[in-house]
Amino acid sequence: MTTGSRTRTCPCGQAFTPSKSQIDLGHGKYCSRTCFDKARRHDRITATCPCGDQFETTAEKQAQGKGRYCSKACMYRHRVRPKGLTYEVKAQNKAWFRPGHEVPTGPKNPQWKGDAVGYRELHRWVRRVRGAPAACEECGADGYTEWANKSHLYRRDPSDWIALCKPCHGSHDSGPNRGAAVAKYGRNGLR
Repeated sequence: MTTGSRTRTCPCGQAFTPSKSQIDLGHGKYCSRTCFDKARRHDRITATCPCGDQFETTAEKQAQGKGRYCSKACMYRHRVRPKGLTYEVKAQNKAWFRPGHEVPTGPKNPQWKGDAVGYRELHRWVRRVRGAPAACEECGADGYTEWANKSHLYRRDPSDWIALCKPCHGSHDSGPNRGAAVAKYGRNGLR
């Protein structure tokens, strides 16, 4: 197969041979990623922000009324609303992300759901409260263990959970207790 017919010249002047699939997709115009990036940056212009800093933007953005500020903070500081009102930045970073701020946990958290929590999040809660289960409390196996609910009522009571290995967990959930989680959370709630 001859590749001579596919040989192209990049805007930088270098000859290269793109693959047939690149040509079929409308690609293969540049010899490298560097040349591609340079070609995309050709319309970049240097603008001056009202604060005095210089930054790069495009003429297209400026035509749309964008690309006038070097940063978001600068935009709020210098932007004027249609009726002449200005924006005032009161706080740079609000409370939840302040260094040293503690997020309330448990019932003190406004998003706490109590016993109305979902199946997966209830298991995550048990793992946070009781830690990772070390060994099966039925047979003593120390391999893979998971938290199982003793009463099958799925309450937020750490003493109502037992660490079981996979086989013991299966036998614990069998018989009259089979399907208790599906009955409470629905089949889709267990995913």
